[in-house]
Amino acid sequence: MLEQDSNKLRFWEIKAILHFENTDTLSAIRAFEKALTLSPNYADQISLGTLYAQTGNSKALVIAEALLADKKADAAKEALFIKGLYFSFTNEKQKAIGFFDECISMNYTFMDAYREKAIAQYDLGNYEPALNTLKRATTLQNNFDEGYYYMGRCLEKLNRKQEAIEAYQTALLYDPSYIEASDALAKLGVKN
Repeated sequence: MLEQDSNKLRFWEIKAILHFENTDTLSAIRAFEKALTLSPNYADQISLGTLYAQTGNSKALVIAEALLADKKADAAKEALFIKGLYFSFTNEKQKAIGFFDECISMNYTFMDAYREKAIAQYDLGNYEPALNTLKRATTLQNNFDEGYYYMGRCLEKLNRKQEAIEAYQTALLYDPSYIEASDALAKLGVKN
């Protein structure tokens, strides 16, 4: 379709999403960059900023600052999340946690911020605080499959095998195709 109309914004957005789903982050970034040259918009800026952050590209911080400065964007939560991701992916976990906390204080149901905060805590070896973060998230949204998966990982580190198994099983209850949860159960000797 892009061969027929290379200036169609929606096609570039779709291409970016497909690249991302195929774990081709660099191609997804290029497609979002192209989309933004055609029509600057906040949704694509947020998507591009997130991808930059996940690759440790400091352009993520530029996008985050632009979103924070533009009051029409109404994207402060997303901008802070981008900053948190950037610092998490550049191994400044404590700094990242601060930004995720700011996101959560702006919107206490922002599950991505809970997940990323817990991952940063986990990476720092703070398994009990990570577990508490995930418990709060799954209390707010009881079908948060990723929350249960990461709870299982924390529980494993805390040598609470049976509880870890239950957490992984709960993740699979909400998403039967959650491969990581299935793999974790298999490693613990539990058949699905």
